Amino acid sequence: MISNTEEAIDYAIPDSVIELGEYVFYGMNFASVVIPDSVVVIETHAFAYTTIESITKSELFNQEEL
Repeated sequence: MISNTEEAIDYAIPDSVIELGEYVFYGMNFASVVIPDSVVVIETHAFAYTTIESITKSELFNQEEL
């Protein structure tokens, strides 16, 4: 479990996570978030009111189309 801080943090979601539930990171302050390929579901509002400077999810980019 992570807690909300005023200072932006780097956070890597563990590889064991397959789903991000509703409001799971509500109002958090992230410098960066890494979403592993194991995450196949991101529920509505998972990142609601969250500040994120950068987010990485390799499945979001189809290398063949670049």
